[in-house]
Amino acid sequence: MPGGSITLTSSITSGGSFQWQVNSGNGFVNISANANYSGTATASLQLNNIPSAWVSYQYRCLVDGTASDAYALQFYNGWTGAVSRAWENAANWSCGSVPDSNTDVMISQGSVQISSNVTVRSLAVKQGVTLTIASGYKLSILR
Repeated sequence: MPGGSITLTSSITSGGSFQWQVNSGNGFVNISANANYSGTATASLQLNNIPSAWVSYQYRCLVDGTASDAYALQFYNGWTGAVSRAWENAANWSCGSVPDSNTDVMISQGSVQISSNVTVRSLAVKQGVTLTIASGYKLSILR
């Protein structure tokens, strides 16, 4: 979830040296510990306060020079409708934040009212869901 945290564990867990790398679109480069990363020289990398702009970033760990499996970031947010029908209310979403253009959205139940211009990465809507877009606004789906 954007702004959240996750721990990635290398598919290679035994070795003498560990170095996590990120590929943000220009090839893999080593990363160092900072406000967003900890454990960069261990078998487990902690990502903190993850910006949604990092969607599709890939991570892998070099263990004694051998690359582990790579992980790609994706952001999923599910509709709960916990407090209202309003798309724009963060309390209605499983991640506690309104989806943005880097978010894959799933609406599996209920009624949703969009009253703003909305852009999401992808949208899946289950049968039986009512999705209404108020006059003058649009929903853009990038994928």
